[in-house]
Amino acid sequence: MKLKKEIIFLISLGFLIILFGLTPKTKAAVLTGTIDSTGAVTGVTGATYYNTNSWQDMIDTYKSVTPNAASKATVFFNVTANVPGNSVLNSGNAVSSGKSLSINGNNHTLYLDNDTTYTTAQSIGGSDGTARAFGSNGTVSADTTLTVKNATIVNNITSGIFQMKGSNAKATAVYENVTVSNGDGIYGAQPIRNDNGKVIFRGTNTFNILQNHNMNDISSAGADNQGEWIQGAAYTEVETGTTTLNQSWGNDQPFYVYYSNSGSTLQVDAGAAMVWNLNKTYTMYYDDGALLVVGALNWNINGSFVINGTVNTSSTYAGGWFMALNTLNSWNLNVGQNATFKVTTGGVISLDAFLTGAVKWNFAQGSSVLFNNLNPNQNVVSLAPGLGSGITMTDPKVVSFNTAGGSVFSTTVLTFPITISGSGLRTHSSSTGYTFDSTYDLITPNKGTITPTSSDIWYRMNTGTLTTFNPTLQVINLSPNNYGSDAPNIAAGKYISWYQPLGFQLNAAVSNMNRTFNISLDPSATKGTPIDGSWSSLINGTSAESLVVGDDRAQNPNIHILVKMTQNNFPNGLQYYWVDPTTKAQTQLNLNSSLQIASITSDSTLPSWIKMTGAGMWYTMTFPTDTGLNIKANNSLLSQTNSNAGTFQYTVANGPS
Repeated sequence: MKLKKEIIFLISLGFLIILFGLTPKTKAAVLTGTIDSTGAVTGVTGATYYNTNSWQDMIDTYKSVTPNAASKATVFFNVTANVPGNSVLNSGNAVSSGKSLSINGNNHTLYLDNDTTYTTAQSIGGSDGTARAFGSNGTVSADTTLTVKNATIVNNITSGIFQMKGSNAKATAVYENVTVSNGDGIYGAQPIRNDNGKVIFRGTNTFNILQNHNMNDISSAGADNQGEWIQGAAYTEVETGTTTLNQSWGNDQPFYVYYSNSGSTLQVDAGAAMVWNLNKTYTMYYDDGALLVVGALNWNINGSFVINGTVNTSSTYAGGWFMALNTLNSWNLNVGQNATFKVTTGGVISLDAFLTGAVKWNFAQGSSVLFNNLNPNQNVVSLAPGLGSGITMTDPKVVSFNTAGGSVFSTTVLTFPITISGSGLRTHSSSTGYTFDSTYDLITPNKGTITPTSSDIWYRMNTGTLTTFNPTLQVINLSPNNYGSDAPNIAAGKYISWYQPLGFQLNAAVSNMNRTFNISLDPSATKGTPIDGSWSSLINGTSAESLVVGDDRAQNPNIHILVKMTQNNFPNGLQYYWVDPTTKAQTQLNLNSSLQIASITSDSTLPSWIKMTGAGMWYTMTFPTDTGLNIKANNSLLSQTNSNAGTFQYTVANGPS
């Protein structure tokens, strides 16, 4: 059947009307810019910025405008109010190579959501290929910088606000003074995705990744691959300030290294700090990628990195810290000069996780290091890394290992020698683990035995090498104090610390130099005050005195101790004398005049009244009642009880006299 041409035209026109009705065209909302003549808004004088509180406007404007020369290839957005969720965030590929982006939130809240129901998120796994929000899975040059600052972000999109996916998307993402929290309780919490670019933190940042919004939730409710902190993680750096991660997500961990081209680097710059408060995490690092593209895991800590974990941290996976490493083929942990690295978890560090790759830990001068495992069934370190591995300690302040479980080092830890270089370090080992408080004070545990019943071992400064803590393969080349027969007990210790000497000191907390005297005003009593007003014979104290000092420097002590009377409350009725415990010589003390009462220069020639513990950590001087501080009295005193009769100052000084 044939139709007239007019009829055909009408039918076609109707079809077109229906077709256009199904796909209405969205008009772009391109904002009008303002010149920042002083740089007060953007930090760049003459740059153009755009006031906004709309994701749609930001994305449309970013795509459409070309930054002026003063803007340095950056589109600046100045947020004027809270930014609601928008479906435009569910599409991606908005970032153009070479065109940078800066969002100043001005302390407003940015709702990173495809709708305005902020307690629910789409279940999108981190392996999803769409680069949502401001993202790309194409080619983006390394000189492209994406910045968000001065904002609170409620995140309901897995991978967050800047999503660099793939081997060629290499933009640098900068987070400055932001707080990011998951909106949904179990989905879409991962805030950062950057496979092969850089992630930079400046200022004060806080990331909350909490299943059911509860730090104490130790379930596995959080969806897998939606609760990591950073996925990709080719390069992460804390440049300034403090960046804090609060995470409890049973199926995930802080890092998911994902198809990075050349390993993964984590760096904390001098003066900066990173804090991880972790509860339930599956592991510490998970790794995925092309087997032929490998590289090292590098931790460069030049500031402070503290992990406050629990017994639930990195403990779900039996291997502890590292799981299924496909591309990370070695681990270099470098703690720089005067830097701090303190980590508490519930997971073991299995050194074989890097297959045949080397594990090298380097602790520089003045650094403070703690590895602390709260799991009662775990060592701190286990299994054997590749050849070339080891720990090198070059004059750190202190390096301590501690566990609530077995020994610090499993007997399976082979090919992991410990080298002490520089001026040397002291050693303290204990059969009992130490319980650290939230300050992680590393000095106090080395000032005494870990518990009253623990078996503790100390050695003065050593240099040299311990090849392994395996009892049958152990070779110890330390000088001048080789561990000898103590080596097996040190190896079996739950606490081991290598540390710089604490120097010479006086331990007032455990000293007791208070002394009470009973004085009789009856001249007929033994040692009573004479009737003629002259001085009595020497009157002893009622109990012994003890003074505890220390000198753990070098190989021998080199100190002397002084006493000085700073106050005599009865100058007409009392005289004070110091009685030497060895010679029983009596020396009268004069107000504000110091007297040397002891010299300690050798551990091998100590008198019987001085006992050394802790390889010079403490010297306890005990003064029986007839030695140390004694008095003479006369009958000018009045009858009284518990009167403060005088004040004395004890001082430890360098040298023999």
